[in-house]
Amino acid sequence: MEVLQLTTTVDESGHLRLDIPTQLAPGQVNIVLVLNPVVASQTQKPNYDFSDFNRSIDLARRCSSHSKGAAR
Repeated sequence: MEVLQLTTTVDESGHLRLDIPTQLAPGQVNIVLVLNPVVASQTQKPNYDFSDFNRSIDLARRCSSHSKGAAR
């Protein structure tokens, strides 16, 4: 197992490209990647909007509980 810590750059299109030589034998490896912006001077826009997610869950739960009550 190797643990690497490095600083690199995300390009203008939002891609992070890594080409890392290792001393590992050829074969599959598991990778854990933590992205932590170095400079927080720019506000990052969220990729996803989950604002309706909780309302959808609540609605699904209400519908589910009503259908269970009707089946009794």
